[in-house]
This record gives sequence, C-alpha cells and structure tokens, in this order.
Amino acid sequence: MNRASLSVVVPAYNEENYIGECLATLARNREWIDEVVVVDNNSTDRTRDIAMRFADRFDKFVVIDEPVAGVVHARNAGFATSTSDIIARVDADTLVGESWARAIHEFFEREPEYDAVTGVSYLYESPASGLKRKISDGVSRRWRARGTRPVVMLSGANMAVRRRAWLAVHDSTDTSKDVHEDVDLSLCLLKGGFRLGQSAHMCLLVSGRRGNSSVKDYLQYTQATKRTFLRHGYDYLGLRLLLVANILVHVGFLPLYRAHAYVSRSQGHRKRSRALPIGERHPIS
Repeated sequence: MNRASLSVVVPAYNEENYIGECLATLARNREWIDEVVVVDNNSTDRTRDIAMRFADRFDKFVVIDEPVAGVVHARNAGFATSTSDIIARVDADTLVGESWARAIHEFFEREPEYDAVTGVSYLYESPASGLKRKISDGVSRRWRARGTRPVVMLSGANMAVRRRAWLAVHDSTDTSKDVHEDVDLSLCLLKGGFRLGQSAHMCLLVSGRRGNSSVKDYLQYTQATKRTFLRHGYDYLGLRLLLVANILVHVGFLPLYRAHAYVSRSQGHRKRSRALPIGERHPIS
C-alpha cells in the first residue's frame, strides 16, 4: 500500500530567533515529509532569509508570502499551497521530535476512522516546564498506554488533518482576527461530522514564552477563546470557569516567568517575546 503524502505548514511573522531551529527539526524528519511550506506573513526581520536557506538546501522546502496579516490567512495560504493527502501545521517556535512525522503517518494508517490528529506538546523556555510535563504525563498515563484517544480540540502548534476534511470545511472557517483559528477549525470539523484524535507518539516542544504576557494581553487572549466558542453556539458554565482558572494560573506563574526572562536576558538570550494571535497586534504565533 502506498504511503499517504504529508505536507507541513509553518506560518511565521518576525521569528528570526526561532524559525531556524524549527525548520532544522523538520529537516531531520524529511524522510517522512513530502514538503514543508513556510508562510512569511510580512516579516520585517530575517525570518524569510533564514527560511530561504532551507529552501535552497532542501528540495522539499518552499517559502511563500501572504500579504494579509493574520495567522489564519497565513495558515490558509499554506494549506492552499500544499499538495499532500495530509496537511500538518506547527508554529515557528516549535521543535518537533525525531519521530514526529512518522507518528502522523502511523496514526492515520492505524486509525482510518479519524480525520484529524493533535499530538502531545511540552514547553521549553518556561520556568514551569518540568512541573507541567510531570502533571501532563500523570493525568494522561492511562490513555497514552493505548496510544490514541478521541478529542474535541486540535492544537495549532501540533496538528494534522486529512486534505479531504480540510476542503470540506475551509469555506466555513472564520478569518476574523479576534478568534483562535485552531479552535475554530476544530469546531468546524466536529460540526462537519469529522473525528478528531490525539496521538501519544506525535510529540514536540513549543516555546512557553506566552507565559510572559501581561495580564491585560492574556485576558484578551482568553476572551478570544470564549468568543470563538460563542460564535459556534457554545456557552456553558464549565467553559467560563475553565477560562477563569486559566487566567488565575497565568497570574500566579507570571512572576516566575518574569524572573526567568530576566535571567535569560542577563545571560545574553534575547529571544523575541511571543505575540498573542488576536486583537490589533500582528496575530502570528
């Protein structure tokens, strides 16, 4: 049986400090990847130049431009450019594991009834990365022993979808800047009757720099989550309580993040903070 083809889309805006490491990890997966589409969304730094180095070196890498600002527009441009049976997406600050792409193939071959998959994401650049990993591994131990479970939400930093499922719902997805595009896509897929799963073997690292966001910015971020659910007709007490808890956790950890960022700066690590993908700011990663 012929193996399904796999494209990976990487939206990027002013990610010169991260994009090289991200693409290097994808290059190490290229035995299992048919193409990597980097979407430069009006970067003003060296993001595009760094991505072009990979395109010049590897035939499977391509760099395109999306002039309309917004992660959803960059994602859509990348998905439209991709040519594979399966379309994966990661953030520009993502570091995929050595077997990440293979895990995507194995999931869809083993679970033909599923139409999209998300993986397991751990944090780096976070003072709480060890604690969060321990908690995550503890609460997920039972389902991870099985390798797969059904879910209702995909993470934009670690996901893949069958092309036929994407084509069936892309006209109904929201292109507004004040919603979360991955939450919106997940809900559109569910409404379309498609099944979403999670793979225990589709592992990667994603920067925890969003934890350094101000309370005001993070509140705006969580409000976008609520707004996305409301646009799909979902509003219930559990969701509201979960969002409040999320904000309280952020407030509790913020002093640790600020101290961690200060130490990083004092040691010469001056990576760009993560812009929140909503509101009037440039909404990429």
